[in-house]
Amino acid sequence: MPGTPVKVFNFDYTLVKKDKTTGAALEGAKFAIKNADGKYLAYTRDQDGNGKWITLDTKPAADATSGVFTTGKNGQVTFPALDEGKYTIEEIAARTATSTWVCSSASRSRPTSPAPARTRPRNRPTRSTPMASAAIVGDWSPTQHRRS
Repeated sequence: MPGTPVKVFNFDYTLVKKDKTTGAALEGAKFAIKNADGKYLAYTRDQDGNGKWITLDTKPAADATSGVFTTGKNGQVTFPALDEGKYTIEEIAARTATSTWVCSSASRSRPTSPAPARTRPRNRPTRSTPMASAAIVGDWSPTQHRRS
């Protein structure tokens, strides 16, 4: 005899990666996700197209095909169909920038007044400096991002 039907909810979580200075969306950052037990997860689809989460034996490498989630042109990456619980999202590889710098004749001209002297060095990361290992920890509950 069948029991009472139970509604089961899962949640999509979308992360947006932006440049700290300009606020521009960053494409190509790679992330991995862990469950509350510290196990890395991968999202796969079976032959019928049904998605499911599986645990991985090790942390996925940035070039792995399973367990790596990469931001798109809009800087977004989505972790679909998460069950209620606690997860940790780690950035495992910063985006690979392919910037081209052009120096125009106007920017090479000499300034008309001397630049002010700096009294102390600036310690700012450059564009090629990857972000330190970032982790986002969240506790997903039925009141957030409900999807049936």
